[in-house]
Amino acid sequence: MTGRLAGKVAVVTGSTRAIGRAIAIRFAAEGARVAVTGRNAQDGASTVDEIETAGGQAVFVPADLEDQSEVERLVDQAVERFGHIDVLVNNGAATDLVGAGGADAPLLGLDTARWDAIVRGCTTTVVWSSQAALRHMTGAGGGAIVNISSAASTRGTPAMAAYSAAKAGVEALTRSIAVDYAEQGIRANNLILGFIVSRPSHETMVADPAIGPALRAMQLTRFGRPDDVAAAALFLASDEAAFITGTSLVVDGGANCRMPVPDLRVGRT
Repeated sequence: MTGRLAGKVAVVTGSTRAIGRAIAIRFAAEGARVAVTGRNAQDGASTVDEIETAGGQAVFVPADLEDQSEVERLVDQAVERFGHIDVLVNNGAATDLVGAGGADAPLLGLDTARWDAIVRGCTTTVVWSSQAALRHMTGAGGGAIVNISSAASTRGTPAMAAYSAAKAGVEALTRSIAVDYAEQGIRANNLILGFIVSRPSHETMVADPAIGPALRAMQLTRFGRPDDVAAAALFLASDEAAFITGTSLVVDGGANCRMPVPDLRVGRT
């Protein structure tokens, strides 16, 4: 590693497993002191242990992102422990409410309670954590916010009306932060993720005889891995991206750039 985040302090939400854990570990390997957070203390301790075993610095701060006071406490404790905050990665989201068996649905299938739960878990939490971080960043010379979004925000996805709208809201919020706080040295950008194999349920989908081939057909490269997201987040968080703000980096193996039509060259001479 090259120390691309040397001297920086990062808070990564939802960082006790999967994508968030990969981001926290990569940031620490690149020199950042990292506040790891989530609701599972055992997973949090495991993430911190892996970071410290590799020579990095981290602290686990348990927090329920759907409680504004806990979000504020998370950021305040990170600053208390490490002295400041330079980077916020908003990775945590209520993804358990989305997908098979979840609360999301086509619009006519949503009631207000289900809509509110998904928007609160995917967008309002980003508002709270960004506000908490900005209060420290604006008085300390700046910082970088990296928000994790989804391809569902740019392409209609069946039975995900609330999640799609919530993630699109995160992207709009990111642009507003970039514009409103540029003079204070704040940068804000999005990562728009495609299909990332990051948990056992994803492995099951890949192995499914119907779903697996459809997912493979979407990719121009290969299935995404948490480390792919971590590398992209690292770039946007680092000073290498000092000229980049208010935009989105698509991390999807090319899925969004491909029209869902057959190859018209097939059968032609």
